[in-house]
Amino acid sequence: MRGLACVALSGLGIAGLIALLVANTSQTGKGAPSYRPLRIGSAFDLTPALAQGNQRWPSVAWGESVYLVVWQEGECMAGVSDTNIFAVRVSAEGKVLDSQPIAVCNAPGFQAYPSVCFDGKHFLVAWQDYRQGKDWDVYLARVSTDGRVLEPNGVAVASGTGNQIYPAVASAGQQRALVVWSDLQPKTDEPEAYSLSGTLLSEGKPAGPAKVLLPAYHPKTREVKSY
Repeated sequence: MRGLACVALSGLGIAGLIALLVANTSQTGKGAPSYRPLRIGSAFDLTPALAQGNQRWPSVAWGESVYLVVWQEGECMAGVSDTNIFAVRVSAEGKVLDSQPIAVCNAPGFQAYPSVCFDGKHFLVAWQDYRQGKDWDVYLARVSTDGRVLEPNGVAVASGTGNQIYPAVASAGQQRALVVWSDLQPKTDEPEAYSLSGTLLSEGKPAGPAKVLLPAYHPKTREVKSY
């Protein structure tokens, strides 16, 4: 069995995202799989139009006939006023389909650490967002396979007091997905720590209230964990 995957790489000192095309291993179909070394194709620049920028924290998903590669444009650091979430589509053959990056979110303030999946109809892009200037929230936008952002700058899926950070999103198909994040809800009677929270999504919108999946504080043992 053969397939194609896309791995996006970034790092300090690299002025663009580099993608590698990877050919999958094969199996004989009899007994244990017969593995061969992965054949890795040549690297290519996903963001030649942003040669002077700083592209970080890439995430990639396959949907129908294209990949969507998303990343954080800019670095959250002192002296930087904002960062944004950009994307490009890549064909199965490794051709970048967008001459200019798709602006998933260029709202004021910091947007960081994107995650992407394909829900069977649209790409779902989630990220942490500091546009309110008080604490971090999780925002999400759908992107069509032809490169249209259906919710420009995104909509909040996890907000409120405290920080909601480091989102990850995974698809269940049929326009259903799960988004999870690290959640700090300040409480005066418990140590400060991040729980793991999440919510189900339907057609890119929360299908119900967020739930704590792994609490940071155990009320009986008083053990504190941070997720």
